[in-house]
Amino acid sequence: MTSPDSSPDLRARKRARAMQQIQRVALDLFDERGYAAVTIADIAAAAEVGERSVYRYFGTKQDVLLYDEIDELVIAGLAANLRRAPVLEAVRQSIDDASVLFTPEVMGDGLRKLRLLDSSRELRAAFTGYLDQVGDQVGQTIATHRHLPDDDPAARIQGRCIVAALAVALDRWFRSGGTESALGELHRALDVLAVGFDDGPPADGGPPASGS
Repeated sequence: MTSPDSSPDLRARKRARAMQQIQRVALDLFDERGYAAVTIADIAAAAEVGERSVYRYFGTKQDVLLYDEIDELVIAGLAANLRRAPVLEAVRQSIDDASVLFTPEVMGDGLRKLRLLDSSRELRAAFTGYLDQVGDQVGQTIATHRHLPDDDPAARIQGRCIVAALAVALDRWFRSGGTESALGELHRALDVLAVGFDDGPPADGGPPASGS
């Protein structure tokens, strides 16, 4: 019989807590010294863990900055929610479920992360690559639900579009200094996707613009 302490869920929670703590320590160091001046050894020493632990959890210094437990929860929840709702509603429900983690401390860390990611071309490029990966994960989850190959083009396009829209929402929240509701911005992004790319007829009742 498996002991409660060795259950997969408990191990995952312990891993997430450890990664969050290491990341928070790293953010403190990045804020204090600048991202480029901090090493994995510095992060490990400040977090009171071995360098191997940092490498095992994250792999690279960039990944320490990019890691987001909320993204993981949303993707994990999406598979279950797709069984009960269409794609955009399933994404919305997954975000709402994960919003229990939108605590002041976590959101403050989110602002710090976005500030750092916005501070250099290298980090902006890394963030773009990360968003592409998350978009592909969302697309693969959609494809699996539809019993299609992981690289199904329709599912992949949908996954990338969803994540791109949510990234714009988070950028708006970041540019507001966190004064706007992050959850509200995410919901508005999904509302835009739900409308689609057709602007509808112009206000004067004339024909739609070409390309609508």
